[in-house]
Amino acid sequence: MNRHADDPTADAVGASAIEPPSSNDAVNAMAEALYLACTRSHPP
Repeated sequence: MNRHADDPTADAVGASAIEPPSSNDAVNAMAEALYLACTRSHPP
């Protein structure tokens, strides 16, 4: 079932469900990117 083969977010979510330790870096990277994008567009 590769319905989301071309969706990197779905791949990351699936990986986190199977191998949390190895995917934490990817999840943290996405969270940091979102945080930086938000703080960059909305400075404190």
